[in-house]
Amino acid sequence: MADVVAWILEQPADRAPSPEEVVRKTIETTIAETALTEISSTLFEKGASRAERQSTEQQIRDVAAVYAAQADLSSTGATEQEMATAIETGIRDIGMIFGVHA
Repeated sequence: MADVVAWILEQPADRAPSPEEVVRKTIETTIAETALTEISSTLFEKGASRAERQSTEQQIRDVAAVYAAQADLSSTGATEQEMATAIETGIRDIGMIFGVHA
């Protein structure tokens, strides 16, 4: 959550993020952080170089952003179930993409 709060505070004063943008950023951050936790040990076990690890981290963050942007959310506000589904799907799919099955 600290990343989401930092993101909100970094926004221009005259352009506060909408509730939907905050929800999507929360989904993105949760997917990325969870996937990175799961995938990092695999990278170390495979002996990935620092550059490879950094590249993989950026790829995971980019994919998480896409998943968050494409999540199906109600126009009246995201439900807990919608958020959970988006997060679970993103984590599962990223794990499969990067060869880690939770």
